Amino acid sequence: MEIQNLQFLQVLVISSVADTIRMPSTFIHLQQLLQLCCHIVRLPDGFGKLTSLLEVTITIESPSMLHYLGCLTELRTLAIDFFYYWDESYEEALIQSLSNLVNLKSLKIEGTMMISLHSERDKLYPGPQQLRSIDMKPRNGFVTGMCSVFVTSVPRWMSSLCFLSSINIILLSLGEQDIQVLGSIPSLSDLIIYVKETTQDRDERLVIGKSHQFQCLTKLCMIYPSMEVVFAPGGMQNLKKLHLVFRVKEVMRKFGDCNLGLEHLLSLEHVSLEIFVNNTMPKEVEAVEDEIRKALDMNPGEPTLIIKRHDLLISCFLL
Repeated sequence: MEIQNLQFLQVLVISSVADTIRMPSTFIHLQQLLQLCCHIVRLPDGFGKLTSLLEVTITIESPSMLHYLGCLTELRTLAIDFFYYWDESYEEALIQSLSNLVNLKSLKIEGTMMISLHSERDKLYPGPQQLRSIDMKPRNGFVTGMCSVFVTSVPRWMSSLCFLSSINIILLSLGEQDIQVLGSIPSLSDLIIYVKETTQDRDERLVIGKSHQFQCLTKLCMIYPSMEVVFAPGGMQNLKKLHLVFRVKEVMRKFGDCNLGLEHLLSLEHVSLEIFVNNTMPKEVEAVEDEIRKALDMNPGEPTLIIKRHDLLISCFLL
């Protein structure tokens, strides 16, 4: 209870690896607190009164915690971990909280479940209009589907964030609407997309860059087991670095080739591939690599190429 005596405390880092720590009610009297990092820590009701906070890392246990977060309107950096807590009651609470954080510049979301950031809104009002980065990088186990936050679709309100330049997002599947939203984000320059599931009824590749140009994008990383995409002429005109990760067996089984349209990315300088070749005939692997090389030979920018083969599935990617 005596923590309230630390009237000039500005930084508090506290965490638990086992039982949840309960902070006393007097915690909300730390009015000079600027940075709070608390993992598996239960904060008292009313912690939204700590309005001097600029940076918060917190485990969310209830929708009311999101309500209190929305009161911290001076926040610049927010990292939230939903751990095993998520259901539909969190959805609107999260969206409303983000709408109130008008000074937010960096958002990180972690968890161990599939969530939705869906909202009928085309923009968050007044919203985090200064937001620069959204990071949902998995802790581990992307390939096996373990311990990650998966988003059902890219929310439309992201396209209204004029300063958003970096996105790291994990999607359950990739569709035309997702490409439409991502391609219309005006300042997006660095994009990492993890796609978990193959779209079973898709018999043609999803075209990227045909209608939505990704005009500022310079770096793209796509981890997509079946790589159901093709790059159209005229799109991604400023893309310089491309990193692709996929499973050869899934790509060849679904499409019979690896025609990704890399020759159309005219500003491309470097391409790196990580391909999983387990349970795949050597001739199929060679055919995929040859097709990638031929496409890049046709590219007037003469981009460099690095290919890494993996014989076994790895539990995570360190990007």
